[in-house]
Amino acid sequence: MNWIGKVTSWLGPYAAFVGMVGGLLTSTFAVYKFIIRPQDLTVFVDKQEINYPISINDMYAKVIHYLADSCKDNEIKVAAEETNQYLQNTNNYWKITLHNQTDRSIKGIIIKITDVSLLSAYGINGHFLLDEEQARLMKSVKFEPSSGVIVLNRIESLPPHSDIAFYVWGKFNDIVLDETLIVTYEDGDAHVGHKVTLTGFKAFLSDYVYEIILLLCGTFFVVYRNLIKKYSHVAN
Repeated sequence: MNWIGKVTSWLGPYAAFVGMVGGLLTSTFAVYKFIIRPQDLTVFVDKQEINYPISINDMYAKVIHYLADSCKDNEIKVAAEETNQYLQNTNNYWKITLHNQTDRSIKGIIIKITDVSLLSAYGINGHFLLDEEQARLMKSVKFEPSSGVIVLNRIESLPPHSDIAFYVWGKFNDIVLDETLIVTYEDGDAHVGHKVTLTGFKAFLSDYVYEIILLLCGTFFVVYRNLIKKYSHVAN
């Protein structure tokens, strides 16, 4: 008997086990590939409400009145008035983080936020950005009050496994990906992500899921093999 015949003969009693494991691996791969496979670009959104204490607004109102009466520098007056408008009208803060989950750079990313009542301030941060790149991106942010649209146009390249964050302060309605927040790039559209913190037994399962699967398969194989030996002995 050749070696193929020997292997086939040895595997004969374990055919059901091998088939089961093969089916499980195939199903797992299919589910991962077509259902839960991470997308190229994931968007994480951190939303916070902003409510300044009335005392701060009252104190700054005194500063505004003093500057209006005593200051002769118009630039300082304008800066003070803009700061006052920021304190009076800013109600929301959003941090929009883009995460590249691939081993290649993602190019031509555009962020668009619609249904915006007011943009008070904004910022951009990424550990891979040079100062001149960050300054260019800051200049590329546009807000059109008449249409209520903010556009960041555009992030030329997001390196593999890197993040870039877009911070906005102002008055915004609730965010809905693909409706009020649209993120596109050269190869497709981004999708919303969820940050989850696991503790205790769930964290253990998350950290050792592959080891647990291997242990279960190994345990099942040993039990299955012993049962085959037992019933083979009884049959003989």
